[in-house]
Amino acid sequence: MLDILRERLDSKGLSAEIKTSKSGCLSVCKETNPKGGFCPTVVIYPHGVWYRNVAEGDIDEIVEKHFKNNVVVERLLHHTM
Repeated sequence: MLDILRERLDSKGLSAEIKTSKSGCLSVCKETNPKGGFCPTVVIYPHGVWYRNVAEGDIDEIVEKHFKNNVVVERLLHHTM
């Protein structure tokens, strides 16, 4: 998932201004998605927005809405700080 996010940011010319990194457990992994699997999480700082159950198909929407237009993707929203 991280590689896909990095690829999409690069294709939109955003990779120089947005840093991405892999993390350890964020405790959201203990929650399951509707299919019973683990839920990949994307956390965006300094906004403090946590997205959960992120699938490959959601990455373009996060890049376009959140990173380019500063709009929260409500359907993926887990938590805000």
